[in-house]
Amino acid sequence: MEARLDVNKGLATIANGLIALEMECQGHLRLRHLRNLASGRDWIPQPPSYPWGVGEAYLALVNRTKMWPDLAPPSKEFELQYSPTAPVANWNSVKIEGAADTAHVGLVGLARRTVTGDDASDWAVAESRAEVQEAAARVVVAIHLRDHPVTVSVHTELRQGIPVARRWTTVVNRGTTPILLHRLTSLFLSLRPSAADLDLHWVETFRYNWDCWRQATVHQRRLGGSVRCLLRSGPYPRPDADSNMCMAWMALRDSGLNEGMFVGWEWSGPFDTHVEGAAAFGVNAGFSDEGGYSRRLEPGELFTSPVAFLGFFQGDIEDAGRVTRRASESLFGLPWPEGKPPMFVGYDTCNNWEDFDGKGITNWLKPERLEKEIEVAADCGVELLLLDYDWYPLMGDYRSDPNRFPDGVEAISAKVKAAGMKFGLGCPFGQAHYDAPVVREHPEWLVTRQGRPMMHNSWGFYSLCLGYPPCRDWVLDQLCRIIERFQVDWLKHDFEVLPISDAHHHAPAATDSRIETVLGYYHIVERLHERFPNLYLDNWTLPTGGADFGNLQRQHSIMMSDWYTATSLRSMVHGITHLFPHTRLHGYLRSFSKEEERSPYQYRSGFFGTGLILLNDSLRWDEETRRVARVEIERIKADRELFIDGETYDLIPKQPDYGGWEARFVYSQRRGRGMAQVFRNHDSAQEHTILFKGLDPNAEYRIEFVDAATQFRADGSRLMSQGLIVSLPKPFSSEILRLASVKQSS
Repeated sequence: MEARLDVNKGLATIANGLIALEMECQGHLRLRHLRNLASGRDWIPQPPSYPWGVGEAYLALVNRTKMWPDLAPPSKEFELQYSPTAPVANWNSVKIEGAADTAHVGLVGLARRTVTGDDASDWAVAESRAEVQEAAARVVVAIHLRDHPVTVSVHTELRQGIPVARRWTTVVNRGTTPILLHRLTSLFLSLRPSAADLDLHWVETFRYNWDCWRQATVHQRRLGGSVRCLLRSGPYPRPDADSNMCMAWMALRDSGLNEGMFVGWEWSGPFDTHVEGAAAFGVNAGFSDEGGYSRRLEPGELFTSPVAFLGFFQGDIEDAGRVTRRASESLFGLPWPEGKPPMFVGYDTCNNWEDFDGKGITNWLKPERLEKEIEVAADCGVELLLLDYDWYPLMGDYRSDPNRFPDGVEAISAKVKAAGMKFGLGCPFGQAHYDAPVVREHPEWLVTRQGRPMMHNSWGFYSLCLGYPPCRDWVLDQLCRIIERFQVDWLKHDFEVLPISDAHHHAPAATDSRIETVLGYYHIVERLHERFPNLYLDNWTLPTGGADFGNLQRQHSIMMSDWYTATSLRSMVHGITHLFPHTRLHGYLRSFSKEEERSPYQYRSGFFGTGLILLNDSLRWDEETRRVARVEIERIKADRELFIDGETYDLIPKQPDYGGWEARFVYSQRRGRGMAQVFRNHDSAQEHTILFKGLDPNAEYRIEFVDAATQFRADGSRLMSQGLIVSLPKPFSSEILRLASVKQSS
């Protein structure tokens, strides 16, 4: 590990044996080297014939028309957009673009200014630092912009043994008057590892109303000399020409070098990444001014951008996902209460509502069904029973409904635990019914848009602004009370916890609460983890805002999407596991006929190292349906520990859909065991040859066809080069193959 400031040479360096960065700090701030030490490749383009900082250097990599000057090397480290301000005599008459009311700002912005590391600056050595502590190295490089009243600091952190650099930017107002901050990047790079064009990969999130079976689709685009892509992420859809909505991750791959770089960001709110192709490839990632957003920065005040991270991989896009998963678990994974991931099988009582019509979530849960549901779930081997919403009189009035639950929710909790299951509770802590006491008593806590409270368009309740400290603290108190009283093992939350409010008291320094809301939400879940370290925190928020690296640091598990068919579940696993460990994800499965409820194809679609929540009405299951559920749940339990230290592979690399065949495989070298799931969808072929990956070519393996109840032996070389034939006579059927090395199994 190394972190060093060399004042004489004007350089800052940081390295951990896997990644090395060198920054030039005198007169400007530029990233001079970004090396993948595994391959020895420097990803920062360096014209050999020109000294750094000389204008002619642009001609080495950029055409003579200079269409792309911002992408010329070396990398400029940051981009800041701000406006100086002038006080307004009668500011009530001034309209700030994008603001709900002018009292929100009280200042008028002058001409917007853009600043990068190329601008003249002085190295603020006294405010910079380099340190190595335990297993982490950190470098902070601070500069005073000569022609601007700001100090910008670029932060870099490396951890021992992890091929990832975390980066973020801070800005301090050094002037005597406020400034309006519009944009600030967390990462600003110019890249050129070789003469080849790079391939950009990103993962789309779930989209309502169309293409539901193509959730978490992996996209690819070749970056030529005039290609620009804008990838938008955040808690709600933000459509753009390039991406309907992307996850908090992307990868750039050089196909000629067979290596690449992945980039992610640790934030649950809106975040933009611009990727541009030219003689150098640009990556510009940070918060933006979408919707006219700005925030006031008072003299002496500091603002910190969300953290972004980058890392290197060798191989293809599947390898990029492999490295990202390992790194994200090491960097962000919240410690499991019982020391290892449960990869649970759960049952959710939302089907208990039966005649639910989506109007208000009030008095739908039927207590007379609960004891029978508990009995069936336990008999089938379910490990977690989630008491879903509607255990309260009204959403936002978080106490046991005295009419339906006279003995309180704690009595249900005791029965669930007596049956050998964990007790989970659904609590939509970001919402309240319009008749709930909290709405009547504190209307100032409601999320507003243009002065009006925002009501959910179909469920009939208001959203609470978690970015407003009095509301945030009340919500936290309510959660602590019910967790203690009801002895909750597993806390599920759902619905909209991150809506953006434009009420000026919710974000007094900004035009809306997009940052304050995220920070308030983080505060709640962080305090819950501190107070209840044995509580499982489970995120069921909208899929465009649930699966992100900000949540991964603060929650034990994340629901992949608000969709539950077999194909969509496999699609989600295919895409989202490029970013997140399988053990941190789960989905829920709902079948729509007795045939589906009895189909192993359904259950297997819902599990590949992820948790599985069953949504069907178990009280309508006959004995045969219960038998199938029992058998498939036991098969999940038999294979799930492979995902703790195993590696996963797509044996038929394709986006799951209603046609063709699919095969996926997990193999644990330490255990000498593996498991493959093979699916035949709507396809005329009754058999398919499966080529395995990741095996020891010299080892002998015993292969078991679980459904066909047959076994044979083969060495790893044959299984990977020639494969084996899997026969499935019927469409929409599946087979499980279990492999064990003969030496290990004996």
